[in-house]
Amino acid sequence: MRHNIKVTQHHSNRSDDTALATAAGEAIKWLTTIPQDAISVSAHDGWLELDGKVNWRHQRITVEDVTRNLPGVKGVINSIRIQSDPVFSDVRAVLQ
Repeated sequence: MRHNIKVTQHHSNRSDDTALATAAGEAIKWLTTIPQDAISVSAHDGWLELDGKVNWRHQRITVEDVTRNLPGVKGVINSIRIQSDPVFSDVRAVLQ
């Protein structure tokens, strides 16, 4: 018996990237330790780019971990910045 099977490779397109960025944004919203609207997500050819600011390193890592495992993600470019801790003089000014 002979079977002809045609295998085609799915190529990413703009709508796939839009759906991927939307899915990543929704996943981030479920993270209660990440301030809402602190992170922006864009996608290009299956690669996610994360941008924004968080207060702690663990928040940056958590966002990357959650988005990296989404279906269709080829990789993550994590451009999330960690806000610097206030210096002592800034804290004293707030307390006065």
